Amino acid sequence: MKSKMIMIIVTLLQSLKTSDILMKATCDDEIKVWFDGIEQPSDGHYKIYNEASTFTLPRTTKRIAVQCKEHGGEEGLLASIDPSSNPFILHRELIITDKTWVCSAKFEDQWFSKNFNPPSGTWTFAREMRANKDTHLFPWQNLLVSGVHGDAIWIWVEEAYKT
Repeated sequence: MKSKMIMIIVTLLQSLKTSDILMKATCDDEIKVWFDGIEQPSDGHYKIYNEASTFTLPRTTKRIAVQCKEHGGEEGLLASIDPSSNPFILHRELIITDKTWVCSAKFEDQWFSKNFNPPSGTWTFAREMRANKDTHLFPWQNLLVSGVHGDAIWIWVEEAYKT
């Protein structure tokens, strides 16, 4: 089976206020992450879909870009940024993967950069599959990814199923 790769971005509407915070994320099968165009180092979990990788999100971050590569079988991205885990942050809005994240299965130069604007009609909103806490549902039955908020939703790009 041919590997599939998707690019996913989310733009944060406001800064995280006072302090850096952790992002927990995983892809089925591989993950790479950029904050404002800067690739983040891996913690060694980047190829383990049932364990979350941890990334330190600087408080000034405006753009999160994630690349997932799938090698066969199930595919998806699951992530959460939970400010409540940091007592120094007053604004406590939970950020999770959901249908508001935009995706593309078509590679574009500099797609991960801070100022990238997806060309009209080429990026779509994510397709939701199931919440992390819904372990009784397919796919990934009986899998709860520790560290990722239970309300975070496994997402993928619809157009990837057409290729």
